[in-house]
Amino acid sequence: MTAGAINTAGYLLEVAGSGTGILSGVVSGSGGLALSGSRLELSGSNTYSGGTWVHSGRLVVDGSITASSGVTVNAGGSLGGSGLVAALGGSGSIDPGGSPGILTAPSLDPTAGLGFNFEFTQVGPPTWGNPAASGNDVLRLQNITTPFTAALSSANAHFRMSGFWHADCFLKIRRTSTPQCCVESVARTAGDDTLGPFTLHTLL
Repeated sequence: MTAGAINTAGYLLEVAGSGTGILSGVVSGSGGLALSGSRLELSGSNTYSGGTWVHSGRLVVDGSITASSGVTVNAGGSLGGSGLVAALGGSGSIDPGGSPGILTAPSLDPTAGLGFNFEFTQVGPPTWGNPAASGNDVLRLQNITTPFTAALSSANAHFRMSGFWHADCFLKIRRTSTPQCCVESVARTAGDDTLGPFTLHTLL
């Protein structure tokens, strides 16, 4: 399925079925968007203001859905792409990029048990200037005050890395002086906290 501009007109637009759906135009209106299927790709600067739900399948956002009231990824669903999304929550999987890339959101609520998948293909930091081909996956959270609305816990123990990495690599949550918080692969250091199979280090 391929479609252009759609006005939700206050209704929920639900995409279901097999195969890949592509919405290249702008999805607008006060309604929301839900995926209950295989794969949906959004490349436009969408302006719909309702919620976004990934009940099953994979939602790929290479455009923008920042006007949405929030993105809920349910168990069995995943969110990826190199675009801009609304605040994240749910119990599914956040898989930044395409292969690989930088996915940007304001904040993340981990309490329902979100998991994460990251792909690393180069040594060192990601290529920040190319979100669609950054070399290493990044989840970038822009809320400098509260990037995570609650602490990560054992419910978020599903962290999977693929591609280039070595035994001294782990996932680091890093907040810098600029409004961003990202998860990246770095060298292991002493005194890091352990969460699930990977080591997490918070640098304020």
